[in-house]
Amino acid sequence: MSEYFPSDNRVQLTERLIDLYEQINHAMHSTPSEGWDSLDLTIQQLKVLALLFEGQQRMGNIANHLGCIMSSATSILDRLVDRGLVARAMDPVDRRAVVCQLTESGRETMEQFWGIGREKISLMADQLEVQELAEVVRGAVLMDRAARSAFPDR
Repeated sequence: MSEYFPSDNRVQLTERLIDLYEQINHAMHSTPSEGWDSLDLTIQQLKVLALLFEGQQRMGNIANHLGCIMSSATSILDRLVDRGLVARAMDPVDRRAVVCQLTESGRETMEQFWGIGREKISLMADQLEVQELAEVVRGAVLMDRAARSAFPDR
């Protein structure tokens, strides 16, 4: 079989796909990025900001998303609130609950973060012929469909 499809065996193909995604991910994240340092955010903070980009969330949902206890999530949120990236308020439906949402600055920060990734993908796409790029896009459409099926709550 070819370099692209080393086998018709599902397990071998899945392993090849995993290897390729890891190599691409490594290539994208092991090179310096303008703008990354200026964000000065931890992985946990980025996870919170990405979650809140989808819409406001209760503190309990944030803690669950991070896989941590409420006090740890509160500490992470405190730093984001102090930096003006997140705003907290009482839940209008349940005044005992706290909801969090991105501020305009938080939304801009996430756009900057995703812009770094978009720029790197553009650089990779520039290395491909148009027909090759079309193949990659077809594959990405299939992977997106699989992701929506495998992770319907995303």
